[in-house]
Amino acid sequence: IEARKLYKKEVQFIARHPETISFPKEVIKETDALSDQISPGELASRRDFRGIATSTIDPDTAKDFDDALSVNYLENGYCEIGIHIADVGHYVKEGTALDKEAFKRGTSIYITQTVIPMLPEKISNDLCSLREKEDRLTMSVVVTFNKKHDIKDVWYGKGIINSDKRFTYSEAHT
Repeated sequence: IEARKLYKKEVQFIARHPETISFPKEVIKETDALSDQISPGELASRRDFRGIATSTIDPDTAKDFDDALSVNYLENGYCEIGIHIADVGHYVKEGTALDKEAFKRGTSIYITQTVIPMLPEKISNDLCSLREKEDRLTMSVVVTFNKKHDIKDVWYGKGIINSDKRFTYSEAHT
């Protein structure tokens, strides 16, 4: 009974806000113009994590993978743990129609068997989805631990990763 009430409210929300389903033409035009190629200059400005063991962990039904973890054991016995978030800011520039629409939406809305996205699919499910075996731009934090698990260093900035494996929550739990 509660599920039916929730579904009814979701349908009523969509009926009252039809503009949330599709994006304005200018937003689509800006999105279509985004390149999926990473320029040599952009690559040179980022820390390269592509040779480090990296994976995502998401629900079984996830379509976008926007965060990842990496682990790198150093020769001195230290360990670097990386936390990587898709660099949406690289694609969504301040003041653009895309930026204004994303700000207006605030977040993606997950409702029964569907989603009303904050960003067009090309960004959320492609350019900013940290899919396996694909180079992706990130904002990253790397914490370096010594053998006693004391934090010895913290680095944060722009990175590039290439995820080795996509894990589901159930796979990661076992």
